[in-house]
Amino acid sequence: MINPVVIQRTQQFLFATADEMRQANLSSATISRLLRLRDIYTYWLSNPHLVERDIAAVLRERYELRPSLAYEDIRLIKICLGNLNQATTDYYRWLFLQRCEESFQMAREHEDSKAFAATLATLGKYTRLDAPEADRPDYSQIVPQQFDITADPEAAGFKRIPNIDRKIKRMLDRYITDTSTPRPAEAEEVKPLKPAIPHGNSSLRQPD
Repeated sequence: MINPVVIQRTQQFLFATADEMRQANLSSATISRLLRLRDIYTYWLSNPHLVERDIAAVLRERYELRPSLAYEDIRLIKICLGNLNQATTDYYRWLFLQRCEESFQMAREHEDSKAFAATLATLGKYTRLDAPEADRPDYSQIVPQQFDITADPEAAGFKRIPNIDRKIKRMLDRYITDTSTPRPAEAEEVKPLKPAIPHGNSSLRQPD
C-alpha cells in the first residue's frame, strides 16, 4: 500500500516546476521521481489504449526500474489520471480536441487545405457551430414563474373557516385553563395484609 503522504505529494507537485519543488524542500530523489511520473502521465494520456503491462515496460526501458517500483509508479499515475478502463466523457472531449489540434498541425505542415477544412468541419459539428441560430433555443424568452405570498387558504384549494382567529383563541384559552388548574387526586387508604400461616406448622400462631 502506498503511503498517503506520497500520494498527496504526487497530486500536489505533479505539474510543479523544478524550482517550485526545490522551494518546497523536496529531495532530489523525490523531484526526479515526480518528473518521471509526469513524463509517464503525459505518455499514457496520449496513448489511452495502452494497459498497465505496456506502461510498466516503458518505465523499465526508459528509467531502468525494477518491476515493483514500476507498478508502484503506475498506481500513483492512475490515482492522478483516473482508471483508463473507465475513462470519462470529459476525457474523451479533451482527447478529441487534442486530435483536432494535431490534425491542424499536420495539415499545415503538408499544406493540405482539404485535410484542414475537413478537420475544421468536424470541429464545427462537434461544437455545434454549424447549427443555424434559428434552431437554437432562445433562453431570453424564458420568464421565471412569479409566486405571490398569501394567507388565504382558498388559494391552495382549502375552504375558509369563518372566524378562525376567534376559534383558535378560544381553544388556546381552554387548553391553558385545563393544563394550569390542578385537579384534586382521589386517594384510598390501603390496609396492610396479614401474613399467611403455612399449613402444618402449629408453632406459628397469628397474634391476637
